[in-house]
Amino acid sequence: MIDVALGIIIVASVVFNITSTVRYLAGPFDVFTKLLLLVGIERLPVLDGMGRQIGVDEDIVTPNRFITKLFACFWCLSTWMAAGVTIIYGSLIDLRWWWWIFIWMGATGISGYANERISNNGKS
Repeated sequence: MIDVALGIIIVASVVFNITSTVRYLAGPFDVFTKLLLLVGIERLPVLDGMGRQIGVDEDIVTPNRFITKLFACFWCLSTWMAAGVTIIYGSLIDLRWWWWIFIWMGATGISGYANERISNNGKS
């Protein structure tokens, strides 16, 4: 049972890091920006009155593609990232298959909740 609780914590932190990196950061040599552009999401600079960049806005270029919808939503992307990380984690330790579902769903929930708390500056 401790393996499952530890698994949820480990997988959730890995999933949150991977998902937020892919979703919000440019990455080395803008690799994640290019990946998002490839799936149909373009990052547009937000400028202030002086022409300086103060943020980034996103424009969904191809809204009807499945892969675009997958990357446009943090919850959706973290669900599939959690599935992959759970499979890797579950294959490294000896767990019964039904525990993988708990780890997968727990990691997705914790990752999405952490993203919402950070996005809302800690407000519920």
